[in-house]
Amino acid sequence: MTVLEKVLYKNKSSFSAIVPAVAAAQVLPLDLSVTNLSVTALVAEDVALLATYIQEQLQAKHAIYGVGGYLEERNLYKRSSGF
Repeated sequence: MTVLEKVLYKNKSSFSAIVPAVAAAQVLPLDLSVTNLSVTALVAEDVALLATYIQEQLQAKHAIYGVGGYLEERNLYKRSSGF
């Protein structure tokens, strides 16, 4: 076990779920990366269109939650100096 894993395990009672437990089928992996041309075009034009795109993806798969990739490069982040 790594040092980080040990610290996390030791403090696991301090953590709680961000979202309620749901079936895996209700979670949709979303590609929000720069390689997804649909998202790239949407973000460049209008963030509201990106929200619509995500909602359409969730509805098409009957998913409740969408989860983007960890550490993926996203054009969305380039819109703000905060990232």
